[in-house]
Amino acid sequence: MVEFDMEEKNVLVIGAGIAGVTTALKIADRGIAVHLVEKDSSVGGHAQESCCKAVDNVCTKCGACLLKDRMDKVEIHPNIKIYLGSNISDISKSEDKFSVRIKHNDKTNSVEVDAVVVATGFTPFDARGKGRFGYGRIPYVFTGLDIEEHFKKNGEFNEIPKRAAFIQCVGSRDPHLNKGYCSRVCCRYALRLAMMVREAFPEVKVDIFHMDIQSSGKEFNMLYDQCKNDSKIEFIKSIPTRAREISETKSVRVLYEDMAEAKLIERDYDLLVLSIGIMPSEDNQRVENLLGINMDEFGFFEPVDSFSTRTNVQGVFLSGTCEGPKSISEAIRHADKTAVDVMEYL
Repeated sequence: MVEFDMEEKNVLVIGAGIAGVTTALKIADRGIAVHLVEKDSSVGGHAQESCCKAVDNVCTKCGACLLKDRMDKVEIHPNIKIYLGSNISDISKSEDKFSVRIKHNDKTNSVEVDAVVVATGFTPFDARGKGRFGYGRIPYVFTGLDIEEHFKKNGEFNEIPKRAAFIQCVGSRDPHLNKGYCSRVCCRYALRLAMMVREAFPEVKVDIFHMDIQSSGKEFNMLYDQCKNDSKIEFIKSIPTRAREISETKSVRVLYEDMAEAKLIERDYDLLVLSIGIMPSEDNQRVENLLGINMDEFGFFEPVDSFSTRTNVQGVFLSGTCEGPKSISEAIRHADKTAVDVMEYL
């Protein structure tokens, strides 16, 4: 293994989600001082909202269990200083150093660092942007994140659904919203959640509306085969036109086109789940203004090439979903790569 001279080196990590925490730990373990800045009041980011998706006590490799150990370690690591509820107010570069001003309430800390890691994460698509599905208006319409949070906090539903449906690509692969990219994680988490719903309610019938199913990740085929072999899960190649509340039966009625028969069909569901996509973080534009790093047409940050986490600004690196949609496990692997690139640079 190549040994690096890390004496008196400092690194700034912007964002303490799963990627930022992973990169910070890897770098700090090599004796480098890390300044970890998080705008929220806790570390962990969106991964904190993910529930374990084991079915029949068999792990489905969702990655939700990988966060807690990292959170515990980062909070007590002697080489990591965490700034919660804080923002970067200014960054300037002089030769090989960055002068950084970190603002917390009315106080400002000034630090000097040798490298900057951007780990601003992502913003979930606001399902109200697809008003025809009734999210926020119809009480039986939820997002995938809502269902994850419910399973994590409650573990069960007040009422047992008889029929449930998932609608894929809500806020992804939609050029009209300038979201022409695939969010990569939606198919996987929909299949896992569908399996969890089926395990919780063995009599429930689940429909999955989709353009097509995007295979990603080595565990995907196993998940897909399990769902395809379940007689109570049906894959419907169609994206519904609208959803409306049927108050008399406490259900939501979905209108969609049967592609094979070329006709419109309506079905009623007790539970409608929208598989929302991954959007660039709302902080990306501000960070881009501070650092001058390139963004792609959708607002994700661009590395200099597909094999590196380096950016067009020397000494600035990318970690996790700020560079593009990733699952928890993928974000961790990318964060590990970022740490290696940073240490090689230092």
